Amino acid sequence: MNKEYKRENITNNITERRMEKRWFNWDVAGVICAGLTLFLIAFADYVVCIETILPWNSYELTVWSVLNIFFFNCFVALAIVSHYKAVTTDPGSFFFFFFFFFFF
Repeated sequence: MNKEYKRENITNNITERRMEKRWFNWDVAGVICAGLTLFLIAFADYVVCIETILPWNSYELTVWSVLNIFFFNCFVALAIVSHYKAVTTDPGSFFFFFFFFFFF
């Protein structure tokens, strides 16, 4: 086969794969692990905000406790967003894009 045809065919497959909205594999173990991860993130948020920061300030909402809770919840939100992106993207899509466009 012609090299240009192969590259064009690979390029079309990569762009089609990247154009898909979301990729998610509905296996039981993956769904359980994803749910367990979200539960652990939520439990860590509860423990840090309710059981750690508030007792340090005698259960009063001071400026520092509100700032600590706010910034910790920002990190929790970032963890949830990155977990969502990791769960719903095809793990091999970046490698094919990088490999075929930069080495051929």
